[in-house]
Amino acid sequence: MDGAHDMGGMHGFGKLPLEENEAVFREEWEGRVFALNWAMSAFAGGSIDAARAAIEQIAPAEYLSLPYFGRWFSALCTSLVASGLVSQEQIADIRAGTAPDIPGPLEGVSLRDGALMELAKTGSPPQRDIESEACFAIGETVRARLAHTATHTRLPRYVRGRVGEVVADRGGHVFPDSNAIGAGENPQRLYAVRFMARELWGEQASRNDSVTLDLWEPYLEPI
Repeated sequence: MDGAHDMGGMHGFGKLPLEENEAVFREEWEGRVFALNWAMSAFAGGSIDAARAAIEQIAPAEYLSLPYFGRWFSALCTSLVASGLVSQEQIADIRAGTAPDIPGPLEGVSLRDGALMELAKTGSPPQRDIESEACFAIGETVRARLAHTATHTRLPRYVRGRVGEVVADRGGHVFPDSNAIGAGENPQRLYAVRFMARELWGEQASRNDSVTLDLWEPYLEPI
């Protein structure tokens, strides 16, 4: 999806502040939102791709004004309504600071002991076996497709139409474009592709710099 979230290569947002010994959560509510996202995944299912797609649905003005975990919370509300666990009216009550009565699917549901902690420690590996042969070889020159989609994609705008070199074949991985919209994992081959800075940013960029991106096979085309 092409929206305000795709900020790679954009100007005007200033430097990213770096803090020594920065706290994991700046405020208590951020930790609670993080925990809620993990807990609700046990009830509503979903994937990291679907979660990212939900964040992309936030209206541009709201997205740019929200802090990082504020975006998580907004996306969580969207996902809960979509899953049928709560209604839009109940979400409105929550946002208004009142505690709505939420009967139904959540009653009597408990999390398995340690299941979410184990998932938090190990993650959910996206690697998958695929039978198809690689379309591109290491060292091959490729172009990122000039494609635009109304749904989730991990192909950033700033690299579309640009030429790079395949530097690694990472094997089969869950394809986020289909997984985000409930169309299945549809595993595709993933490559590391290196783009020279001048290919991306023009002659004012350093000739010695480059950016390497992990890009799925459907994102690429031969030269």
